[in-house]
Amino acid sequence: MSAGRALLVALFCLGGALLSGSAGAEPFRLGQDDKVDVRVFGRPDLSMSLKIDADGNLRLPLVGSVPAAGQTVDAVEERLNAAYRDGAGIVGPKVTVTVLETGPIFVGGAVQSPGRYPWASDLTPAKAYALAGGAPRLSESGGPLLAFESYRAVEQEEQTQTRLASAVLRRARLGAEAASAATFEPPKGWAEGLATAQADELLTRERHLFAKRRESLAGEVNNLKRQQQILVEQDAAYRASLVKKAQQRSLLQQELSAMDGEATTARLVPVTRLLTLKRQIVEVENDQRDIERRITETKLQGTITETTIANLQNARIVEASTQLAEVERELVSLRDSLEPNRRRADIARQVIGNGGAGARGARTERDARAREPLFSIRRQVAGRTEVIQAGPDTPLMPRDLVQVAVPAPVPASAERAPAEPPAPQSSATGTLPGKPGAAASASR
Repeated sequence: MSAGRALLVALFCLGGALLSGSAGAEPFRLGQDDKVDVRVFGRPDLSMSLKIDADGNLRLPLVGSVPAAGQTVDAVEERLNAAYRDGAGIVGPKVTVTVLETGPIFVGGAVQSPGRYPWASDLTPAKAYALAGGAPRLSESGGPLLAFESYRAVEQEEQTQTRLASAVLRRARLGAEAASAATFEPPKGWAEGLATAQADELLTRERHLFAKRRESLAGEVNNLKRQQQILVEQDAAYRASLVKKAQQRSLLQQELSAMDGEATTARLVPVTRLLTLKRQIVEVENDQRDIERRITETKLQGTITETTIANLQNARIVEASTQLAEVERELVSLRDSLEPNRRRADIARQVIGNGGAGARGARTERDARAREPLFSIRRQVAGRTEVIQAGPDTPLMPRDLVQVAVPAPVPASAERAPAEPPAPQSSATGTLPGKPGAAASASR
């Protein structure tokens, strides 16, 4: 896999699968101002996107501040599960954390465009150097660094190709989401020009994201449907209770009518009994009205739940459609820029193939090696700054500062100049063996 294509894979496919890092690499750790998406399964009211605050904490409802800075994603998920279980009383919580944005890296020193650049999981000093424009152009007397400019042109062409493939694949995923499809398949020819491993990485990332978003939506919808079923059962129970109350009221009224119907019987019934029957009838009627009110509330809650399900599904479709329109605009821009980049890259490959030869003549291999950059990394670790003498392939972490130094080439004349021979011994100067100062004295 080429360096340029690998770089853009990470830049445009940033996510949980990539942030876990490769085997043997230092794991990704969250930091201040990183933005994460916290999802609590079955609790959409607790799911949200937020940034890690200046104290290094995630501030969440019910559980308050949870330390996150300096922790891996898995460690934060474990902490949140414990916090919701022990602090909020949620039984068996299932929390997933997805990184949406990370802190940038900073590139300085001998580069054309020093500044901040987005971090990616496979970013290295060499790739950061390319992002920052490579070495600055020398003065007219020294000539341009044509070899570095050529490498950069090739890198830009590879980056554009990777971005185009990523956008085409993302469009397919978003189209499937907008259509509420169960799966999505990449279009034919989407991976043209990509290495197999790189194409597999892009496709795996998009399929993982598609499945995760679908699972999240299905979980929220299923939870609402369970609530809807509970409301249906409550409605049935209320209606059964209402029928019983109606029967009870009917019996009480029959008994009261029987007592009032015959004068002889009415004189034999105590007044307190008559009053008790009338009071019981009033109480049953009140109970009936209360049950009818609850039935109305249950119907209203059922309607709200059904509307929420529809709105949730429609919101996902609208979100996917909006992102799809943005991807279409990005595709137009990338396709417009791909052909010019390819032309420059073809010229650059000819320059590189000639050992970096340009208008000022060919540069020797030794001269080219002399201009290879040297990298150092300043990294915050546990509150202290470490300086790492890095190679071109050292993995970078968010908030790293990459310092680039490009040593001056050794002039060809200096390489070819022989060592100066010792001054000839002349008897005319009166030089004495073992007396270095004697020659100067004689000359004076």
